[in-house]
Amino acid sequence: MITEKKIQYYWWYRKWFFVIFSMAFLGHLSAQKTVMDTVGNVYKIVTIGNQTWMAENLKTSKYNDGKDIPYIEDDYDWTKTQVGAYCWYNNDTTFGEKLGALYNGFAVDEEKLCPNGWHIPSDEEWTELESFFQRDKKNKTAGYYLKSKRKEFKALPGGYRLDANGLFNYVTFSGFWWTSTEADPEYNESKVNWIRGLFAHNDNVCRDYHSKNHGHSVRCIQDPKPIEYGTVSDLDGNSYKTVVIGKQTWMAENLKTTKYNDGTTINLLKQHSPSSDSANGVYCWFNHQSSYKKMYGALYDWYAINTKKLCPSGWHVPSDVEWKKLINYIKEEGHALSEGTILKSDQYGFSAVSGGCCYSDGGTFNSLGSYGYWWSSSENGILEAWSYNMYYEQDYVGKNNFNKHCCLSVRCVRN
Repeated sequence: MITEKKIQYYWWYRKWFFVIFSMAFLGHLSAQKTVMDTVGNVYKIVTIGNQTWMAENLKTSKYNDGKDIPYIEDDYDWTKTQVGAYCWYNNDTTFGEKLGALYNGFAVDEEKLCPNGWHIPSDEEWTELESFFQRDKKNKTAGYYLKSKRKEFKALPGGYRLDANGLFNYVTFSGFWWTSTEADPEYNESKVNWIRGLFAHNDNVCRDYHSKNHGHSVRCIQDPKPIEYGTVSDLDGNSYKTVVIGKQTWMAENLKTTKYNDGTTINLLKQHSPSSDSANGVYCWFNHQSSYKKMYGALYDWYAINTKKLCPSGWHVPSDVEWKKLINYIKEEGHALSEGTILKSDQYGFSAVSGGCCYSDGGTFNSLGSYGYWWSSSENGILEAWSYNMYYEQDYVGKNNFNKHCCLSVRCVRN
């Protein structure tokens, strides 16, 4: 009979020491709590960075709607099924208690394997988990920590079931876990998913794709908490969503006001009229078409920024330092994805959109839907000021200096 002692021995038969982490790093790991599946199995859970994971392999025999998951014992039937199914390693229930069940990829596709409020992690979510452990810079791989008792994730070597013949292999020597992400949609009619693998003989994390007729372990991850938005309005009556990111509160939309916060009307940049004709501040809509207002907001030259009255009262255009603070906060959170990718998404609610720009000749517009440029309030000499940009097809946040007469998007930050 398999025992937990035997399992841990095989993981660590070449290991005899553990890494002691600094208190700062350990502070990212929460005290364990539990979650229950539909059958009544109780699982320990652990928060690692920004994610909360099950600390045990799934072993439910029912979907979260109460429907039974088919159990397939026969090897041939396992290889031919096209519906969700599970089994115990070697069809022996004693393996299930410690190592959990093995599920095929069709069960993963049902999106009902995990308890309500939980889901099968995506390929990106697995990558973020690995990235968190790689940040400690102690020359240990993520696989080392995922297998360690000290890290509470406690990945156990549940083996797997082959897709070709339905046979079982490598219990106590390796473990494989499904992701919810399909790999290469042109391969084998989309019947493959990305997986992660860990092994007793090394500390690498294997990323590979397997057909959905394989039987693999499952770890569930808690659904992200919904973002709590606030609101702020300008003197035109436009209402903007706002979001707290770290210790800053940002507008979650581009500014579109036509009035300063003292009620003064902002000069509208007229078609074919160079913005360099005015040093009093101007705004425009992309390509001089107000239909872009709702999605992308307005574009403002830096002289409108410099009035210090562009944002609603109690808000201001962020400085270069404040933009850096936002970017560094995202970076220090330890995401696998880059800061630009995060800020363009809804993960923190910033939702950067690519509003393009208008050059200082007043008639040349560029990059709508591909580049977004946002002013800072910080100058770079007499003629230029700093801005930050994000490109639709790239993942970084860039920093550029623009002529002050160019018109760019604006996000406001609370005082």
